[in-house]
Amino acid sequence: MNKIKSIFRYFIKFPEYMKLLFVFTFIIYGIIISAISYSISHYYQIESTKTRILEIQRQNFNIKSNNLKTKIERFEKVLESIRESNIFKNYVDIKNDNDNVIDLFSVMMNNNKELSQLRFINLNGDEEIRFERNMIGDTPLKIEENEFQNKKNRYYFKNIKETPSNSIWYSKLDLNIEHGKIEIPIVPTLRIGTSVYSKNGFEGILIMNIFFEKIIQEYVESPFFYISIYDKDGEFIHHKHLDSQGILKDYSWTRYLKKDTNFNIHKENLKSLSENKKSVDYIFKKSIYDIIPNRDRLFVYYGPKISKVQELEENDGSYMISVTIIVLLISIPLSFIISIIPNMLNEELYQTKEMLEQEMNTVDEYVYLSITDRNGIILDVSRAYLKLTGFKKEELIGKKHNVLKHPNTPKDTYKDLWNTILSKKVWEGEICNLKSNGKAFYAKVLIKPNLDDLEKIDTFTAYIQDITYQKEVEKTSVTDELTQLYNRREFNIVFKRYVEHSKRYEHSFSMAILDIDYFKQYNDTYGHLEGDKALKKVAFEIKKATNRNVDFGFRLGGEEFGILFSASSLKDAKAFSERIKDNIENLKIEHKNSKVNKYLTVSIGLIHLDKITLLNEEDIFNACDKALYEAKASGRNQIKISII
Repeated sequence: MNKIKSIFRYFIKFPEYMKLLFVFTFIIYGIIISAISYSISHYYQIESTKTRILEIQRQNFNIKSNNLKTKIERFEKVLESIRESNIFKNYVDIKNDNDNVIDLFSVMMNNNKELSQLRFINLNGDEEIRFERNMIGDTPLKIEENEFQNKKNRYYFKNIKETPSNSIWYSKLDLNIEHGKIEIPIVPTLRIGTSVYSKNGFEGILIMNIFFEKIIQEYVESPFFYISIYDKDGEFIHHKHLDSQGILKDYSWTRYLKKDTNFNIHKENLKSLSENKKSVDYIFKKSIYDIIPNRDRLFVYYGPKISKVQELEENDGSYMISVTIIVLLISIPLSFIISIIPNMLNEELYQTKEMLEQEMNTVDEYVYLSITDRNGIILDVSRAYLKLTGFKKEELIGKKHNVLKHPNTPKDTYKDLWNTILSKKVWEGEICNLKSNGKAFYAKVLIKPNLDDLEKIDTFTAYIQDITYQKEVEKTSVTDELTQLYNRREFNIVFKRYVEHSKRYEHSFSMAILDIDYFKQYNDTYGHLEGDKALKKVAFEIKKATNRNVDFGFRLGGEEFGILFSASSLKDAKAFSERIKDNIENLKIEHKNSKVNKYLTVSIGLIHLDKITLLNEEDIFNACDKALYEAKASGRNQIKISII
């Protein structure tokens, strides 16, 4: 104790030495704090680098997998739209309308540039329709019948035949083989198929071949990672990596090209090579079986490019050294003022922010989606959605989706939609909406509830696919171009169903055939242009009268129209027909060469049956046509009823 007192007395006697003591003490203190700060920062910076790289991998995987899923779903929709179209069903059922079904296949090939083949193979394995192209973007060629082949022994025909109806089958991702040899340059191919059934049972398969090279390249392209794809056996579909000499080598398609490596060997090599030990910390792999559910059971593997990892760490190291020096320099002068060194403020570097924003911009640009709260108030929409609808963002945010509501969409659709999503279930369906210019568009919609931590509904995300083109194709095939009523071909289909339904459920049946009186004389007097206008006006009255979902109007040909409608009695059926006849006459379309009226009139043949027993479609149609003949023979501008 006495010795310590002596030291203090010494410094009091010589205060300049006390100052030196404090300076020395504070410098040592600053160095210690800087060293501790550097050590701690170094440890957490390494962990932060790992975390950032793994997070980038996950985000990159999610974005690329969502894009791949969108493409695969688009190919599925091509098969489904063909399978479910009336044109194709008619072709399968009665093997006619060959030109229409060929046009349908041609449209699908032209709209999907990545398809290399699109075929329909019948139940015997014979090709009936086949389109193909040699390269992406080439004009598709229709293969002639003399080049068709029998595929009943091919694995894909057997596999698809065994799949349930309405399901989608996927082949392995393989290389195109011609005459028993792998085609060079290699052509990676994925086949997607579905079985075709009619009321008679299995009718054959629809199958497409997809050029998959470009899709693979888009998926694996990355400035930061070597992205590899391999199957359940560890065989690589795509794999490029640096060898022990630092040379980038291609180890893709190991199963087919007999390359002496696979995923398991590659992983062991990473552990054994000292320069690659660091990359083992950043391995990320994930299955994409939910996107391509085939027998390959594909996985995606992310391996970082070591140069990029080193670049990140060098940047982080330079940053840490700079911070340490700054802390040291600041701690020395501050030591004269305070005795406690301030805590270092470490600033996190987000070097991937710009790249992530670019990826999100891609989603925003090409994916139609909207986000609403649980009350249906729009919170956000993608740029792609705005382009589709024509609205500005400020015109939608804060509003409900009914600003796009089309009056033709049934109320039951919206009722089912809300009942489903408020039950925390995903809703899928088709909705007709309106663009900002009032034009209708059809959308395939998937709405997913988003739950909060308490498992309560927070928001809804709607993913939208524009199917307006498909709807227009379907409408064109069943609609008369001039009058926009259903055409004769659709009449034949609906008439048959109408008769079968009435027989099965013992419902009443009503039908009318309508013919414009002296229409040839009308055309001769006023010209065919005015004749077309008159046909449109008559058709519009028929369309107004058949606005229930159980009533249908058709143009059977020329000036003859057909109506299938529901009526509880002959009295009601006659009243329904009288209204149409009177409404057409009340149009007051001048017809000075008519022999029955100064205005355009119609004659109607009507048939009403309380119950259909042994009569077939031909009997009923002939009876109604005969009634029309009697109406015309009896002076026209009247209704005659068929009595059977």
